[in-house]
Amino acid sequence: MNLSSIKSLHVVRGLAALIVVVYHAKFVLWSGGQLYVSTKGLHSAFDYFLFAIDMLSSCGKQCVIIFFILSAFVIKHSFTVNHYSYKTFYKIRLMRIYLPFLFSLLIASVAFYASINYINHAIAADGVREYNTRLNIANDNFTLINAIKTL
Repeated sequence: MNLSSIKSLHVVRGLAALIVVVYHAKFVLWSGGQLYVSTKGLHSAFDYFLFAIDMLSSCGKQCVIIFFILSAFVIKHSFTVNHYSYKTFYKIRLMRIYLPFLFSLLIASVAFYASINYINHAIAADGVREYNTRLNIANDNFTLINAIKTL
């Protein structure tokens, strides 16, 4: 397999990962789908744009599968082509995945805490946006000890 084919797989993996992120964020950022149309309506080009993002992001579960299948292939290909030892492979994985993960976890924790406590105190709307109710529950249990346990 040539290098441009692998780059194309990385693009598809990246798009799948982006769709999964939007899929998870949409419950926090907007109600989505038919509920959005019935409560907000589609009155402008921006409304249609938001609705299109909602519809495109509704395949988050399928994109997780695509991401993991392509990731397994790319990892196996990289391991075979570069002739890594297991030690070198895991060292590279640590630097590429876990350090950015810890950094993004720190940013997400700060954003979560700020959005719940300073930006939008009334983020939960009972019966409409169930993920927001879960955010309030998570906020009630948000302590340093629980964050360390999560790691």
